[in-house]
Amino acid sequence: MILMDDKGCKIHASVRKTLIYRFQSLLSEGRVYQISFFGVGESGRDFRPTSHPFKINFDIHTSVRLVPNKTIDLSPYNFVPIYDIMFKDLDTSFLIDVIGILTGASVEQEFEKDGGKQKRITVELDQDGARVECAFFGKYVDEVVGYLGSADATNAVVVVSCVKVKPFKGKTSLQNVYGATKVIFNPLIEEAASLRTRFLESHDSAVHVISPLQDSARKTTPEDDFLKQNDGKTFEQLKDLAEKSYCVVLGTVKYIADGMDCQLEDGKVIVESDSLAAVTLVNEGCERTHPYAALVLQIREMMLKDWEVICRHTLREANQVADCLANLAHSLDLGTHVLDVPPPSCRNLLFFDVTGVSYPRQFRL
Repeated sequence: MILMDDKGCKIHASVRKTLIYRFQSLLSEGRVYQISFFGVGESGRDFRPTSHPFKINFDIHTSVRLVPNKTIDLSPYNFVPIYDIMFKDLDTSFLIDVIGILTGASVEQEFEKDGGKQKRITVELDQDGARVECAFFGKYVDEVVGYLGSADATNAVVVVSCVKVKPFKGKTSLQNVYGATKVIFNPLIEEAASLRTRFLESHDSAVHVISPLQDSARKTTPEDDFLKQNDGKTFEQLKDLAEKSYCVVLGTVKYIADGMDCQLEDGKVIVESDSLAAVTLVNEGCERTHPYAALVLQIREMMLKDWEVICRHTLREANQVADCLANLAHSLDLGTHVLDVPPPSCRNLLFFDVTGVSYPRQFRL
């Protein structure tokens, strides 16, 4: 368990299996207690639930007394931004708290492990454009699947507390820890309301459909083989192309911002995004106090160089090829990749673009 004092400091507390009967009925989550006569030891193992260097050990002499009419009005969560999880060097020896909009989910999967069958499901969480996948196993699968089948899953805010950061197949992802991780859907907290508001403001449609995720443990597809067998090019290498050509570049916003510094001569770059808020920030700028002010300023400064850069908004339905390529990028190493021909999975989408297939949309009134 995790204990928090009135200053927000947290510490890991543990009870031996043989003493659970003694304390199980005395402790209830969210209430305030006075605890005395306990042991203190080092908390030096991996996937620690807090960053505190020590932990509390309950023993037979430990006293637990409820403090009536006492509350601690502090958030129990220390949310780590998804952008930091994906692009910064985090200390993965600690469990973390994450909040995000539910934007994707895989089908429930079953696999063999240690002579038995294990269930797994993966969901995708979005926080201000940064996305991370979180894998759930065992009993957590039933909890997630049950919620996905409810009518309240659209634009849902999900809080995952005490989750571990774990690289999987070369990609940073999250994974539950048995007995520690908690999953809360649409929590009534200020951070959840603020995140949903920002998400809706950055999307034209008030209803965001949960996208199907591919099984990361699946066998490689022809599209994956194609991407692996074709060497990618950096932005610097684009300058050495002898002839003008059309290329598809895969990358994150961070790499796009870094890559724009290549100073292509007589070049024209068209940046399209289905996030109206992001396009507005790039084209109009923002206040210095904005959380993304530094990145926006960097991009706007690069746009002033000797090349033509057009940043414009496009509807999500008109940007399906880019979304398809972004999904394929999950199987690639980090970096910039240039494709000379469209992957097979994009061909139908390109055909729909050519033939002018239309899609219905819902708008907020």
